[in-house]
Amino acid sequence: YMMGASKNIDHSEKHEKLITSKLHEIVERLYDEIGEKMEITNIRDEIKTIEDQRFQDFANQLRPFCREGIYGKFFSGKCDFNIKKEFITNLLFWAINVGIMGARLYYCMFNYEYYSKHLVEILYVWEGGLAIHGGIIFGGIASIIYCKKYGVSVYRMFDIIAPYLLIAQALGRWGNFFNGEVYGSITTIEHLQSLKFIPEFIIYGMNINGVTYTPLFYYESLWCLAGFVILLLIRKFKYTRLGWQFGGYLIWYSVGRFIFEGMRDAKYNLMLGNVKIAQLVSIVFIIAGVIIILLQARKPKLTEMYNDTEKVEMVYF
Repeated sequence: YMMGASKNIDHSEKHEKLITSKLHEIVERLYDEIGEKMEITNIRDEIKTIEDQRFQDFANQLRPFCREGIYGKFFSGKCDFNIKKEFITNLLFWAINVGIMGARLYYCMFNYEYYSKHLVEILYVWEGGLAIHGGIIFGGIASIIYCKKYGVSVYRMFDIIAPYLLIAQALGRWGNFFNGEVYGSITTIEHLQSLKFIPEFIIYGMNINGVTYTPLFYYESLWCLAGFVILLLIRKFKYTRLGWQFGGYLIWYSVGRFIFEGMRDAKYNLMLGNVKIAQLVSIVFIIAGVIIILLQARKPKLTEMYNDTEKVEMVYF
């Protein structure tokens, strides 16, 4: 429906094929003309020249990702600060790849009894078993090392990335829905319908093998989207300190994760004795986030401000 397609399945599929075909044509032509300088904005502008309401609707959906959009600067590599696009690209490369490996190792570490006897299966990432906390910890460590190496403020980079990390987590949770996993307690279709804010396709999609479960993935996805908006609002404040967005991310995500982990089906919890690992780590993250915000708030007035574009290359952390 994001592409302005009809709710009728057949019409939706026809519209999708039409738009996909035209999109491929536009991307290939633009790449031939402007090469690697091509941005989502260029694609949107081309689509808007097509006098067909379906394409106009699709072009409008791309607006947030264009230069003037809310995500535009992030996806185009543009930045208000004196940080080169190559630095951002390389930082994300290391953070994402190390984060994925860390997420896998973290998961296997807390399932040591099994993986110690099946070492080769540690490599079977496609079979599932990635822990987001492991990804945050290992990806964060890789980012700190990389920022230190090039003398860029760690807090500033974490602040820049934090809102979009919540977007990534919000989208990632939908994988649980498509895989029919990581759900909550048993409930009823009638109860979910009474909540009003859950779409019908999710309600019926949570009927797994004849049993209806609580769509925790949807709750956590909404929680992350709300956190994204809050962090962007914090970013707009003139006197926002470096580290406040990152600290806010640690607090917001962890509060939600602590709550949702308590509602999750026990077979999806990583355990340390009788303690749920995700809840324990969430408490640590909340404390860390509070400490970061308080320490930064105690710094001299008008120092280490997020919106200070002049002192980006200084290492504050």
